[in-house]
Amino acid sequence: MPLPLPERPCTEWTQDAVSLPKTKNGYDSVQVFVERLIKLKHFAVTRTTDGAAELARAFVHHVVRPHGVPESIVSDRDPRLTAHYYDALSKLLGVKIKMSTARHPQSDGQSEIEIKTLVTALRAYANDHRNDWDEYIDMLELGFNCTPQASTGRAPYELLYGYKPRLPIDVALAALKGDNPAAVARAERMRDAFQFARTRLLEAQERQERNANRHRRDAAFAVGDQVLLSTEGLQLQDYNDKLCGRFIGPFTIKAVVNRNAYTLALPPQLKPLHPQFNIDKLKRYHDGNTAFPSRPRRYERPPPVATAESNGDEEWVVDRIVAQRKMGRSTQYLVAWRGYPPEENLWLPHSLVKDLEALDEWERIQNEPHRKGWRRASRD
Repeated sequence: MPLPLPERPCTEWTQDAVSLPKTKNGYDSVQVFVERLIKLKHFAVTRTTDGAAELARAFVHHVVRPHGVPESIVSDRDPRLTAHYYDALSKLLGVKIKMSTARHPQSDGQSEIEIKTLVTALRAYANDHRNDWDEYIDMLELGFNCTPQASTGRAPYELLYGYKPRLPIDVALAALKGDNPAAVARAERMRDAFQFARTRLLEAQERQERNANRHRRDAAFAVGDQVLLSTEGLQLQDYNDKLCGRFIGPFTIKAVVNRNAYTLALPPQLKPLHPQFNIDKLKRYHDGNTAFPSRPRRYERPPPVATAESNGDEEWVVDRIVAQRKMGRSTQYLVAWRGYPPEENLWLPHSLVKDLEALDEWERIQNEPHRKGWRRASRD
């Protein structure tokens, strides 16, 4: 599902970051900005400790200053991009931030590819201590922008300015070749180059879409459907070894973002996760209890998740309270956990369940008149 191509250059960008070994100057990451039409690149050396303010400053210096204010940026869900400061700045500048779905880097595939190429190039130039790679970023950026792209067939620099730049290698070989007079007016070359690049990009998108659809599952979901969520990439407590299930759920679809992304109704344990997921992380849920009513019920045992509200402690969801007992002067309650079989019910003191809705429901049931009458008849 490719994104629509922009009509003009330098109006839409993608953005991503890569962490690298710390240099002598204290830099340990690179912000990669890629223009979506002509594939122009800008590399900004940064630090992983930089916040939203530093990231916004790098964006203004490398994108806004030389090319003006863009219309949109495609990015992953970096916490610094979702911070209030960066959100407010983007609204003031009139820049729309387009976030990818959770754990789906393919939404910003061109930045991911440029990062791989950049890392490969830096590996060839950096010293044995790998602490001087920031000294090569500027010249590598020039080299990247002067290299013809597979999608357009032209170099980004040539498409943007209408001519090929004078490179260090041209200076070294200047005595071996003659002058190259301009044959076509610059404006015509630029107009023809942009049209040529757009045509080639459309052809490349169609080719990439065909290749991607060969491996694509023909599936579509609607609001209210039940789906399973892939555990790949999820950081779940006690749920990351090779013997754990590949999917958890089922979860109900709350909203359809587009034909590739859906919003799920997640339980409290998964509250830290962003609720939007790409379709390749979802699988339709088939209720086996309906098809095989006599089959023993399988318990999925949803994993606990450490949340900010729990101060990092593990949390499970209480399904109901099934019994109570006196232990000396204190009262204990037998708690049934949602998604867990009865043999894993646990006795908990009143101090741990006093604020739960399950306790209010238990006390309401125990105070019903027929329950009191049943108690008296049992004692008689």
